[in-house]
Amino acid sequence: MNFKNVVEKIKASNTEVRYIVVVYKREGDSGEIFPPTFKKDDDQYTEEAFESGEDIWDESSNVKVNLSAEESLIITSYVDGLLDTGWEMDGGEEGRVVFDLKSNKVHHNSIKTYISFDEDYNVTNF
Repeated sequence: MNFKNVVEKIKASNTEVRYIVVVYKREGDSGEIFPPTFKKDDDQYTEEAFESGEDIWDESSNVKVNLSAEESLIITSYVDGLLDTGWEMDGGEEGRVVFDLKSNKVHHNSIKTYISFDEDYNVTNF
């Protein structure tokens, strides 16, 4: 089973689902990609709201979808493949990936933290 198969299963088994939402956060040396949540098309979502990074859904838009642990892992692994290398590190990123099942588009909103270091090397006489 692959990502496309899982999405097709979700579409076929629950016509209420419009969005698959996956949140991820950096944490020390090991970030976490949280299990997907499923949202109905309730007009809470707009591209402007999504781009602003605000929390655009409340609990009332949740849809219960029965996925196996393997199917959930397929979705989170797919998201992991979309993220920049090192996202999980302290200077990495956190954000949200939304799969729109109606338009077949992926929306990705993230906050990236950059840590820079300046290193000097001097040689002097004593």
